[in-house]
Amino acid sequence: MKAPPGTEDLESLARKARRRARAPYSRYAVGAALKTRRGEIVTGCNVENASYSLGVCAERVAVLKAVSEGLKGFESIVVVVDAEDPVAPCGACRQVLWELCGDLWVHMATVGGRRTSIPLSRLLPIPFDERSLKPVATHPWSTRPLAASRGHRNGSVGSRQPGSRSAPRHGSRSRARGRGLRRTRS
Repeated sequence: MKAPPGTEDLESLARKARRRARAPYSRYAVGAALKTRRGEIVTGCNVENASYSLGVCAERVAVLKAVSEGLKGFESIVVVVDAEDPVAPCGACRQVLWELCGDLWVHMATVGGRRTSIPLSRLLPIPFDERSLKPVATHPWSTRPLAASRGHRNGSVGSRQPGSRSAPRHGSRSRARGRGLRRTRS
């Protein structure tokens, strides 16, 4: 299958980045190449760590490099893996891509030449983004009020006010229980 128009060079750069992957534990090398609408390209490879959760995927490496260099306005990303079928970015990468790149095209390829492409909005149909953090009457995908969907008693988000009697104070018995903390006076 032929690469989508305009992605051949991007795929070639992702393949080169894949060769720099540090994957001594999984032996699963991944390369990515991210392209801005202005034509700037940033690559990334996965970097593993003995403390497994501290490893970083190729997609996030590319995005974080681009953002740290002041780039924005992303158009597409190519992800290359050595697998039988193309592999989509993991959930964490989808979230970071959405937050920092928006709805870009995700082109997935294998070293053997198999390819597929899809918009990020189809890979992450209900994203967690700034809309999720603002107190609004309803979530964009729900008709239930925000407060009711989160189970707040009185229907308001953040029903406890700082300094109110219902809010636990520093050093209170509720915080100290089971944690080996001493109760202090405030």
